[in-house]
Amino acid sequence: MKHESIDLTEVNYTDNDIPSPKETLFNKIQPSIIENLNISIEAELGSTEMSVSDFFNLKKNDVVILNTLIDQPLDLKVNGQTIATGELVVVNNNYGIRITHILENNI
Repeated sequence: MKHESIDLTEVNYTDNDIPSPKETLFNKIQPSIIENLNISIEAELGSTEMSVSDFFNLKKNDVVILNTLIDQPLDLKVNGQTIATGELVVVNNNYGIRITHILENNI
């Protein structure tokens, strides 16, 4: 099957084709449609840099020291975007993050 491309620069829009700011897809979706979708949430504990040689020499029981202090807030991310910060906690033998700050305009 052959697909043809269309040059959109040749399309002429009328005033009826241009949506108003209140007609965006985000504003038209009912929350009930998307509220049951799953999103991936990540907590970033820290990072470090090391030489390739040191990396290849890592062995069992070695400790990699991260750049995050024990009392420093951790980043909570959705789709790679930091949306909040919090502190590390333990809940029923699982790690968790107690949210201490929600970043503005990131959700």
